[in-house]
Amino acid sequence: MIIKPDGYSLNVLPLVLFRLEMLRPSRVRAIRIDTRRLTHRDVKFLYGRYAKEPFYKSNQQFMMSGPVMIIELVGNHAVSRVRKLVGEAKGLKYPAGTIRWQFASPTVKRRNVVHCSDSTENAMKELANFFPKEL
Repeated sequence: MIIKPDGYSLNVLPLVLFRLEMLRPSRVRAIRIDTRRLTHRDVKFLYGRYAKEPFYKSNQQFMMSGPVMIIELVGNHAVSRVRKLVGEAKGLKYPAGTIRWQFASPTVKRRNVVHCSDSTENAMKELANFFPKEL
């Protein structure tokens, strides 16, 4: 999971982390956290499949506009549990009670505070990209 630059600028980082703690009873927990600024390469890795879409350039600029927090979460059904807590990214409407519903911009698509993997396979690729094995 990645807390996007708007998570910092809106000062909701502690609130998002608190919401993640709600997953502890289901044994989903953070084991690695890193704060950094994303590069062009990082954004292309995450969103390259949308490179020809009209929103790509503005999304790229936004994702590189400030720090992000990258969090590795592990546990039984971690991806599906995190996605349920975060809420599906479908336009500007998010399921009530989710992190995106609570903190996302009501007017700007993709300003929804968090990125989370849509599958275990993609989660593994993203983790390998952001937390490469040390030599």
